[in-house]
Amino acid sequence: TWYENKIQGLVLLESSWEVIVAKKLDGLGIKWLRPNFLNYYDSLGKKRYYFPDFYLIDHGVYLDPKNKYCIEKDKSKIEYFKDKITLIYGDVKHIISYIENMV
Repeated sequence: TWYENKIQGLVLLESSWEVIVAKKLDGLGIKWLRPNFLNYYDSLGKKRYYFPDFYLIDHGVYLDPKNKYCIEKDKSKIEYFKDKITLIYGDVKHIISYIENMV
């Protein structure tokens, strides 16, 4: 779904959960971007890319709504970034709860 981000203009949101999160952020006046990828290295030392869904500009927080299957599939990259960035991930209810507790 194409979505009008106040900072970047039209951005592509790839799931209904991303649309819900974008609307919540906009509704609360929280500035966000679709961030560039983050580099990381897998367990074999191969360079990989991680694409979190949202970056909250004024908070230095990345949000990545994910279902249980995707969390398990992406476990190694989530672990890699655990101590490097502030990354909030989980189902949409968890992400919305985190956002609501920010304000």
